[in-house]
Amino acid sequence: MVVQEPQRSRQQPLAALRSGEAKILTKDALRIPAADLTLARKQAEQKGLP
Repeated sequence: MVVQEPQRSRQQPLAALRSGEAKILTKDALRIPAADLTLARKQAEQKGLP
């Protein structure tokens, strides 16, 4: 037996954004600070990782 979820309307994502339940991710939100990358590379090198 397969149960299908009801079709979501286009209004639901907008309502979630307006209520603060959902957030839009942008490249800025995913950017990692250079200092964190440097530290991660240094730690990986110490562990013998590429």
